[in-house]
Amino acid sequence: MNPTERPRYARRPHPLGLEIEVDGPDWPRLLEAATLATSDAVRPLGLFPTWTARRIGAKGASPPSVMALWLEESASLWRDGGFLPAFLEDLRTGEGSASAILRGGCVDAREEPPEFALVRVPAAEVVVVEGGAGTPWRARFVLAL
Repeated sequence: MNPTERPRYARRPHPLGLEIEVDGPDWPRLLEAATLATSDAVRPLGLFPTWTARRIGAKGASPPSVMALWLEESASLWRDGGFLPAFLEDLRTGEGSASAILRGGCVDAREEPPEFALVRVPAAEVVVVEGGAGTPWRARFVLAL
């Protein structure tokens, strides 16, 4: 995926903020698409004055729990330091875990307000449907204000 190529995703209003739905042909690419859709919902993907990187990882009992922890960690990188990813490097997934290097940038929300003021990703709102036999994987989750 090109660094500034937006993933295909749907976004709908939700009582907590914004619901995102995204597909991927397999688990690693679903995780990548969900990460980039989250970033793009906050601010158009890849528009950063300064580029940098962050490491991310998550462990859980199932794909939904891994994704919930992963997306919450991504939200905390935004909330605590203004970091948003534009692409992933060295993405590794295994049974109950995922890790990667996120490449992106830092933005000062006070100087450049986000399109969506992401605060958290509630774990209870993360749903992952496993694909197979030609059917893509699908994730639906909520970005909360």
